[in-house]
This record gives sequence, structure tokens and C-alpha cells, in this order.
Amino acid sequence: LYHQGTITKNGSKMSKSRGNTVSPDEFIEKHGSDTFRAYLMFMGPYDEGGDWNDTGITGISRFIIKIWKFCKLPNSENEADKNDLQVLHQTIQSVTNDMHMMKFNTAISRLMECMNHFTNHTEIQLHIKYDFIKIIAPIVPHVAEEVWEANGGASSVFNEIYPDFDPAMAKDESIS
Repeated sequence: LYHQGTITKNGSKMSKSRGNTVSPDEFIEKHGSDTFRAYLMFMGPYDEGGDWNDTGITGISRFIIKIWKFCKLPNSENEADKNDLQVLHQTIQSVTNDMHMMKFNTAISRLMECMNHFTNHTEIQLHIKYDFIKIIAPIVPHVAEEVWEANGGASSVFNEIYPDFDPAMAKDESIS
């Protein structure tokens, strides 16, 4: 059993008697359940909770829009760039480790860094999209299913094997 932390608002524990609770319904209606879920995961360490901020959810919403755009890029027939593969394998390694330790906020942060790397791409290899979709699936399951299907994925992304990282590809060539 691993308890989550307490969500506060303006530094106070949320409670009906204080009148400072937040109904998820309006945020889910506006941004979607995956955005709400990812925001709760991103607020801070899982076991520490965090302070609710209505405007903080927009950053996660922008991140999910980036994921959507990335997954809609045309498929490239060219061989994958070595730097792209390195970023992908480093992301898989980091996210896998963070998820095992229930450090969801740092896993999402690493996924954001990965998306920033791919922001200026005009096309991407399908296998890179597939691996990325598989690693976001536990965090944003509905979005993952949608982009999986849009990219020709058979069945459900949750029937797929979670990707392994290649330590040789994840290794930095130089360290400063």
C-alpha cells in the first residue's frame, strides 16, 4: 500500500467545511480526463501531494496538444537520426525508472523534454511514434489509444509490449 499525498489549495488542506474543494468535473469538461489525470500526477511527488492551482492545468493541456501534433506528423521512410534515437531511449529509460519508483512528476517532465526535442520535426519514423505512444499510455491512456489507432496500431496500445531501452543508444557520447 502506497498512500498519495494531500492535495491542498492556497496552502490549506481541502475540505468541504472550509469550502475550498475543487470539483474535477469542470476541468475534465474543459481539458479532458487525461489532462486532469496528468496534472494531478505532475503537481509534485506522489506521496507528498501538492497545492492545487487552477492555471497549472493549462501547461499539461499544452503538453498533450504537443503529443497530438507529434503523433500526427507524417511518417518518415528515412533511417532514424542517431540523436532522435538517443533521446527516445534516454526517455524510455528515465520514464521506466521513474514509473517504477512512482515518481510520476519526473516521468512527465522527461516526456516534456522529449516532446521539446521533437517539436521542430516535420516527419518522424513510425517506430519512434509507436514507442513514444507506449510510454505515455499509463499517464494519458485515452490520448494514447486515440493516437495509437490514428497511426495504424492494431488492437489496443495496452495489448502491446512496453518498450525496452537500449543502454548503448541511451548512453551520452560525452559528459561535461
